[in-house]
Amino acid sequence: MLRSMLVACILVAGAASAAPVDKSLQQKEARSYGLEMPAPNGYCALSPSHFADREMLDTTEQLNAGHNRVLAIFADCGQLEAMRAKGAIVSNYAMYLMPLSAGEAPLAMPRDELIEALAQALTQNDPFAQARDTVRERIDEADMAIELQDMVGLGLLHRDDTAVFTGVLTRTAVEGAGIDVSAVVSGMTLISGRIVSLNLAAPYDGQETVDSLLAQQRGNIRQFLDSN
Repeated sequence: MLRSMLVACILVAGAASAAPVDKSLQQKEARSYGLEMPAPNGYCALSPSHFADREMLDTTEQLNAGHNRVLAIFADCGQLEAMRAKGAIVSNYAMYLMPLSAGEAPLAMPRDELIEALAQALTQNDPFAQARDTVRERIDEADMAIELQDMVGLGLLHRDDTAVFTGVLTRTAVEGAGIDVSAVVSGMTLISGRIVSLNLAAPYDGQETVDSLLAQQRGNIRQFLDSN
C-alpha cells in the first residue's frame, strides 16, 4: 500500500504522520528553502531519525530524483505511530514537492498568472499520459516490485485565487500484497516565486474520497500560503 500510494502521488507531481505532536515542532522539522510547510490537520512529519520512517523517505526521494525536490512528508499521526511501533501500513499521507523543471531562480510572475496557465494546461491536455511512462520507468529503476496497471487523471478539479487543484486515481499490483487503488489530490501554487505542490493521498473508495481530499486540500493550501 505504501509504495503504491507513493507512485500515485508522484504521478500527480510529475504532471504539473504517534499521537499528534505540537504543530510548531512539526513546522520546524519541515522547514526548507525558506518556506514554512505546516502539517495538514491530524498529520505528523516523518523524520530520518526514526528508523521506521526511512523506507518511505528513501523511496520518495528515489522516485523524485531529477524531477522534484522533496520538501516535507507527513503521515496520519495515528498511522505513523502504528508504523513506528509495529510496522503497520501508512495509507494516508501528504507531501510538499518543488518541481526541478522550474529552475533554481524564483519565477518573475504573479500567482494568478501561473494559476491561469496551469488551469488551461489541465483543461486542454492530458499531462498524465506523459507522466505514466516516466513513472513506470522510475518504478523499474527503483526495483519496487510494483506494476502500474491503470491510472485516470482527474483533470481540473478546482481553481481559485490560491491554487490549481488536480488529481489522479491509480491501480497498482503489489507483489505479494494484491491490488491497491489510490487517490491523490494535488494543489499547485506559487509562493515566493517558487512552484510548490501539496499532495494528499488516501485509499480510493468512490467519489466521496476525491471530494473529501479536495475539501481538505483547499484548506491546506490556504494554511500554507498564510504561513508564508
